[in-house]
Formats: sequence, structure tokens, C-alpha cells
Amino acid sequence: MKEYFDVYDSRDGICVSFYPLPKEQPKQGDINNLMELDKESNTGRKNGIYVHIPFCEKICPFCPFNKYLKNNNENVDRYISALKKEFKYYSKTEYAKSSVFDSVYFGGGTPTSLSTDQILDLLETIKSNFNMASDAVYFVEGNPMNYTDEKLERLAKFGVNRISMGVQTFSSKLAANIGLPQTPDQSRHAIKKAHEVGINNVGIDLMYPLPGMNYKDWIDSITEAINLKVDHVCIIPFCVVPHTPIEEKIRSGKTPDILGVDDEVSMYYIARDMLLNSGYIQYSVLDFRLSNKIDKAAINYFTDQANLIAFGPASYGYINGYTYFNVGNIDEYIKLLENNNLPIITGAKADKSEEMHGMMAKGLRMLSVDRKQFIDCFGEDPVNIFGEKLKNLVDKDLVSVDDTSISLTTKGIIWGNNVCKEFFSNGSQKNIISRVDLAKGRVK
Repeated sequence: MKEYFDVYDSRDGICVSFYPLPKEQPKQGDINNLMELDKESNTGRKNGIYVHIPFCEKICPFCPFNKYLKNNNENVDRYISALKKEFKYYSKTEYAKSSVFDSVYFGGGTPTSLSTDQILDLLETIKSNFNMASDAVYFVEGNPMNYTDEKLERLAKFGVNRISMGVQTFSSKLAANIGLPQTPDQSRHAIKKAHEVGINNVGIDLMYPLPGMNYKDWIDSITEAINLKVDHVCIIPFCVVPHTPIEEKIRSGKTPDILGVDDEVSMYYIARDMLLNSGYIQYSVLDFRLSNKIDKAAINYFTDQANLIAFGPASYGYINGYTYFNVGNIDEYIKLLENNNLPIITGAKADKSEEMHGMMAKGLRMLSVDRKQFIDCFGEDPVNIFGEKLKNLVDKDLVSVDDTSISLTTKGIIWGNNVCKEFFSNGSQKNIISRVDLAKGRVK
């Protein structure tokens, strides 16, 4: 086990979710051209849709993400109207009309903080305005507290076939320590009910090491996930983010501190070993699945470099090599759309070099990069492009290279977020450093 300690100065808690990170603010009149929205799609790329729902019924004290307390129904209604307007803008473009979409992903925030009628209204609007594949994935994130029986039944009837829940822990003590809105019993019930109504791709998030967590607590949560036959288990390192309520409570001694990095590595190794020995297959740095389950949305975007239209505030999109973020403030987002403007705050056209860096960084999140697929995309072998970097990582036993693929080793998987970011270009390294510093902030 000791060979897995102290590989980097710190263990990065943020996975590669998007690449590259744009910094320029585009002119409204240039956006269609930069995204090639007025052209028919002929790149052969797959296409997906991401919808950000920023509302939560309760704000978790450890969460740093873009979210708003759902306490004003009028604001929610205005938001949904703006979101539907954004749907319809993109759906009328030549790019969208000539594309088939394989996945729809509702993230947040807490998408299930919306009423069932509101979620179904948004899903129906997407389905009626975009060319959805017959086997498309409809994926909704949520909280066990508001994954009610009625909501699960109606989502399943619509065709939602993949959900995930922020369970985080099955321990009542630890749930109280981090201020979770749901109880472990609510989590257990929601998982069982989702399976009962026919949703056969149910995922949960489990976090480690939580404030006050010991090894038995962690093993018990993993054991319970296995016993519940959860289809996907995502194990996420808990980060104490500066200026969040949980950081203040830990600093003041009101909440126990978290264990150190060596314990974090050990807990990851234990969970990984338990899941693999119970028949789960690891398919990303964070994710494990039962053998007959797949995560099409993740494969499309991270492995196959699919286009992704992003809807909602602070969402990230990637269309025909153009990467962009929507404005994060919900009032600005609504106002821009009410004035018939796209809510894009930053964007940039990725050149071939940046796209190659992106395929390596995102691909290794999924544990390996297929050399032939890379050559088919760019006409060049990644071993020739990244030879010096790969040699260094191979020498450190973080990556292995053979005739067909470039893969993370066991040590590389444990430190996967760090290894993936080795393939960021110098420019993107600078853009992300502030995010990394923020997320890895531990209370000293």
C-alpha cells in the first residue's frame, strides 16, 4: 500500500469534466459562426444534451457548485421559460436539425427539486424539438429526499432510464456531520423503489473521508451499496472548500476534521477492491458499474469526444470544437434569453492541438485512450505527440502503453485526477489552477 502514497504533493479532488477552459467573451454576432450552428452536421461526432437545474430544496454546507435555494416559485417559472427558449434557439439551427442526440443529462443543483410536472415538461420539450435516438439515455440526477415514489414512477413511464442520487453515506452520524438533507432510510427506499418501477441504471455517489468518518464507516457504506445491488457506484473524495459553511464548522471545532491524504488513498483502494471483488467493473477514475450496465453519456463525451449542447446557468458545452460556458448568475441568464441573446459568457474555438490534449485528459478519466481511435480523429499517434510525457508517466508506473492503448495503472487510477491533468496544455493548466487550489483546500 505504501507505494501508492506521496505520488504527488496533493491528491486532486476535481475530475476532468471539461476541456479546454475558455476565457474569452465572444460577441453575440459571432457565436453562430464559431459554433458552426448554421452548417449541417457532417463531423461524424455523437451528440448529447446537458441541462443544468440550479435549484436545491436545501443547500448542503459542503457544496461549492452553482446552485440556488428553491424558495421562489415565480423565479423557478421564469427560469423554466428561459430554459425552454434556449432549447428552441438551438433546435432551429442547421446543426441541431441535422444531428441525432444520444443522451440527455439533467444535472445540478438538484434537478429533482423541480416538481414532476416541471421535469416532464422539460423532457417533453427536448424530445419534441430535437432528433432523439431511439435508444437515447435520459439521465436525471437527484436527491433521495425528493425522489418520491410518484416522481420515480412517472419518470420511468416517460422513459427516464438512468438516474443518480447523492447518497454520500449510509451512516446517520456522518449524514448529520455534513448536513445532508436526506436520511439513510430515504436513500435506501429511493434506490429500491427506482428498481421496482423499472429504472435499471441506478447510480449513487458515496463520499470519503467525511468529517468524523473511520474505516468501518466507509466499509459499511460500500457494503450496503453492494447489498442493495446499486448499478453504478461513484466514489468521490470529500473536499473541504474554503468559505463554505462546513469549512467554518471544522475550523471552529463544531464538526470533526477529515482524515489525511494517506487515509484517503487507503479508503479509495479498499472501496475499489471491495467493488471489483463483488463483480463491479471500473470504468472511470471514480465510477464502477455492474457488468450488464453502461454509462452511454459518459462514454460519448469523455471517450468518443461527442458534441454537447449545454443549457442553463454555469453549464459547459462543446460544439464543433467550440467550447463555452453559460453565465452563472441565474438572473443574468434569464435576462439574456428574455432579450433574445444566448447566455454565453466565455468561449473559444479549440485548435487541433487542444483537441488532442482534451482527448488524452478526458479519455484517461475513463481509464484508457484507444490509439487507433486517436489516429482516426487526428491522423497522428498519441505516442508520437506525447512521447516525453508518456515516458515520464510510464517510468513512475502511472501509465502503461501497448500497441492498442494508453492506460492508467493501478497507481495511476488512484491518482487519476492528477494524471489526467498532466495532459492539459500550458494555457489550460493556468486556467484551471485556481479551481484546483480551491477544491483541494484542506483545513490546516
